[in-house]
Amino acid sequence: MLFRSYRVGATSTGSAGTSVRILAGTTDVTSAVLAGGWAAAPLDPGGSLVLTVRIGVARSAPAKAKRTVVVSVGGTGDPAVIDAVKAVTKR
Repeated sequence: MLFRSYRVGATSTGSAGTSVRILAGTTDVTSAVLAGGWAAAPLDPGGSLVLTVRIGVARSAPAKAKRTVVVSVGGTGDPAVIDAVKAVTKR
């Protein structure tokens, strides 16, 4: 199934002293993605979009600090999730 554009959303939970950034190329899209959906530019058939998820852990973070980020992608106009990925980091 082809979609004109895609919506990228994410959840992020974790300990104090951890953080997440989500980049589309060099553009920081973290706020939009965590707010419930960032509209990615339309893709040509067979095209791709690379997102980078950076999870940070401060030196001051407590022992066993942890952050979990789940990024999901769906076609606009269709609530079904097409794909999802989960990233977990632990200190």
